[in-house]
Amino acid sequence: MFDFTRVVTIKGTVKEFQWANPHVILWVEPEAKDGIKQAPWFAELTSPGNLTRVGWDKRVFKGGERIELVIHPLRDGKSGGAFKQATLPETGKVWTSDLRSQEKPGLK
Repeated sequence: MFDFTRVVTIKGTVKEFQWANPHVILWVEPEAKDGIKQAPWFAELTSPGNLTRVGWDKRVFKGGERIELVIHPLRDGKSGGAFKQATLPETGKVWTSDLRSQEKPGLK
């Protein structure tokens, strides 16, 4: 479904952060190109439970917030992909989906 050999970066604003099972979805409205508004992109993450264990919660991303999103794109070329990383330019905070490196010591 996803092309893990490629990455795509989308700069824009958070449209919606859907904190629900089985997968969390982040919707981003890209910056307009040549004055033309683009369709929203989505980034699929793991489950809320997995993200909670590594310090995420449902308030990580807020609607209207500026974001730089990095994804592994869909193989069919549609506007979406697997979440890799997001940076919030205003704060410099970087969120990643590398769960193994984020796990807190002692979690099983």
